[in-house]
Amino acid sequence: MKLPIAWIALFGMTASAIAQQGWTQADTHAIEWRHNVRAARLTPAQMARLKKITGSELQACSDDELPREAKVGLADFPIEPATLAPDKSGFAVQGMGSCMCGAVGNCPFWLLDSDMHLLIASRAQEFALLPQLKNGMRNVVLRLHGSATDSSWALYQFDGKHYRPSQCADVNYSPNPDRILKRPKVTPQRCDEWKE
Repeated sequence: MKLPIAWIALFGMTASAIAQQGWTQADTHAIEWRHNVRAARLTPAQMARLKKITGSELQACSDDELPREAKVGLADFPIEPATLAPDKSGFAVQGMGSCMCGAVGNCPFWLLDSDMHLLIASRAQEFALLPQLKNGMRNVVLRLHGSATDSSWALYQFDGKHYRPSQCADVNYSPNPDRILKRPKVTPQRCDEWKE
């Protein structure tokens, strides 16, 4: 049986919406503050590479005019091991403090392989590594906090060298201020704000 083109297009949009609902419902998390670079036991080579990657953020937050409590050091950055593929590990690292992060907690975020090669440089409050693979590496979701009921999400997929945002959306549990939804309204967006 041959389906009309309109049905094929509708099926494609529905499949895309179902897939999108899956990644925008991922169980994201922030890196716990107690897991910091100081305690991570990185090699001197890993530390040197990480310092180079995070250098511009660190430099901006070491300005002499900043209050002392706003200054942060690399040793305090939250870090956690990340299983990027069945045979490949790395690290997720977040910036911290009022100097680097927005008022709602969106901070610089870096995903690195075990040799500290940069795979993602973006901003996020939370992230998730998904079980699905693209070019041998797990898909990654980043979430930016907007408000108590609204956030922006991006699905990153590996292109063979780096991760790139492939789908982005706004996720809103209360488009109408008088009502909280059980399932959020997911609105696809361009990925411009997620690009490096």
